[in-house]
Amino acid sequence: MLLAAAALAVLPASGEAAAPACTGDPTRTLSTQPAFGLAGLYALPARPPAVLAVFAHGYRNASPSWAPHLVAAARDHGAVAVAVDYRGLGPAPDYRGWPAAAGARDLVTAGRYFAARCPSIKQVALLGVSMGGNMSGLALASRATRPGSSRPLFDFWVDVEGVTNLTETWSEASASAGGNPYAAGARDDIEKETGGPFPQQPAAFQSRTVVMRADDVAAAHPRGVVMIHSAEDGLVPYDQTREMAAALRSRHVPTDVYTVLRRTSARDPGHDQTTLIGDVAPSLADSDPFSGHAWEGSTTHIVMRTAMARLWALVGSRAAQPRDREYLVDAQAGTVPAA
Repeated sequence: MLLAAAALAVLPASGEAAAPACTGDPTRTLSTQPAFGLAGLYALPARPPAVLAVFAHGYRNASPSWAPHLVAAARDHGAVAVAVDYRGLGPAPDYRGWPAAAGARDLVTAGRYFAARCPSIKQVALLGVSMGGNMSGLALASRATRPGSSRPLFDFWVDVEGVTNLTETWSEASASAGGNPYAAGARDDIEKETGGPFPQQPAAFQSRTVVMRADDVAAAHPRGVVMIHSAEDGLVPYDQTREMAAALRSRHVPTDVYTVLRRTSARDPGHDQTTLIGDVAPSLADSDPFSGHAWEGSTTHIVMRTAMARLWALVGSRAAQPRDREYLVDAQAGTVPAA
């Protein structure tokens, strides 16, 4: 009812649908469908925004996971924030699918829509988690520009435990598929996206593997990249962040890396952390002191808390912009420079 009333309120006299305003109630999330035709959610700040945050969801997740982050972005940081459900994604509650190419285009569509609609926006940040690292990295590699301008669409990329090497992720999922239904599903969904397994479709894998597109990422001229990853991530291995960071730095893209060590006592019911020890010995998972793979909707997991803190620091302070620095993040020691 409320969404229908809001949609009617923005209809011009001609009866043709018009875009929503750039300000609104920051405590509410709104549907992106009436705005630009893609499923998803967004939130608007109370005052004209200077920042747009585009969030890319992970595997078997969707925009509802981002609702708390969307509201926090609009309410606490005065930003427009949007999360779209990639075209080709399966229905709730499973949200099956790995539509890397379509998802990247959808993120660009969302970014360009709000950049055109809200001229007060000065900075656009792209943040992807897990599988969303694949989609957001490809969105950046597309070299998208602001509407009516040659200026790059995305100023910053925040990659959180992201799949930047799709070929490696497919290989690992294939190796684990025999006794792991989750891994088997990921393998099948990736192969559906690429048209088959890697030996049969190497070009499709290469075009969707972000680390292989590092030249395109550099050519997009981001002002900087921040990568956050647990050293003991049992779902997306930490080596993918190391590989991607090396590729970007070698191409003179300023890249900071935050390596997360010990976790806090916080838990996300129904979204338990995934660690290497937990993969090998599930009975030891709860006693593992190290952080694992975070759920994107979490507001308590040390990886997601670090990601959000870095995002808002990036757009709020020149001193926080990447300079090829290394940090360790630890529940007891805090965030400290790494040797």
